[in-house]
Amino acid sequence: MNSYRAEAQGKCSILPFLFLLREFDDLTLAPMYVYCDNEALVENVNNAREQSRPQFPNDALKASWDVLQAVVRLAKLLPQIIFHHIRGYQDTEVALDKLSRPAKLNIQADKLAGNYQRLSSHKNIPAPMIDGTHCHLI
Repeated sequence: MNSYRAEAQGKCSILPFLFLLREFDDLTLAPMYVYCDNEALVENVNNAREQSRPQFPNDALKASWDVLQAVVRLAKLLPQIIFHHIRGYQDTEVALDKLSRPAKLNIQADKLAGNYQRLSSHKNIPAPMIDGTHCHLI
């Protein structure tokens, strides 16, 4: 799994939670930022949210199209969510106490992901079918 897909899968885990929180608790969510250190993902999600043309069949041939569409579909349900790029690994250049809160949280998330990669068994498990993607090639 590449970092683009991993970041997108992470967004697919938090966005349904925020959607259900709003629905079941009848909350009006204030505008909130969702930070991501993969700039291409942020740009693709933001562009797709604003896109007015329908999807073409050959769009589905793009790498990680399935997970991008899942993020976009969820993001459209939560218009108050703002996707924002945060530069990764800022702690290599600046002291940790001088970094913004989102930068510190990104560093912590990267460390947790690294720990998981080191400790996991890396079994070859097929990727799950993502809701809304009408086909899946393995």
